[in-house]
Amino acid sequence: MKRTVPVILSAIFLALLSAVELVGAVAMVAAAIFSSHKELPPSPAPVPFGPSSTPILLFLLSVFAAGLAVWSILTLIGLVRLRSWARYSLLVIAGCMAGFGGIGALTMFAMPFLMNASEMPTGLDVHAMHTTFYIIGAV
Repeated sequence: MKRTVPVILSAIFLALLSAVELVGAVAMVAAAIFSSHKELPPSPAPVPFGPSSTPILLFLLSVFAAGLAVWSILTLIGLVRLRSWARYSLLVIAGCMAGFGGIGALTMFAMPFLMNASEMPTGLDVHAMHTTFYIIGAV
């Protein structure tokens, strides 16, 4: 069977996606290492997840991103070899991306309504922040 143009484009997209996921995983590990060496001031009030739990969270997120990268790479290999399961895996990846992108866009559109102008730092242009949230949500 011949590889069609959509299959080739999907394979290129998966290769780029897995590269971004791997770079993100490495960046999160680096951020976790750098943030774990910082001396943190004591918190005035007890919080459930303080700054000391940031390295643990970053390590967990990096493992998640690496898992997504492995999934994308395996799907890429299956797609190049024209395996039937790779099509379904590609649909699941696309559905997850659409779902997370939709949730992110809704969050960006909701942020201006959730922000309280009285709690903003002085000198911060609230209208510029609202515009930024709207632009990010639209993208």
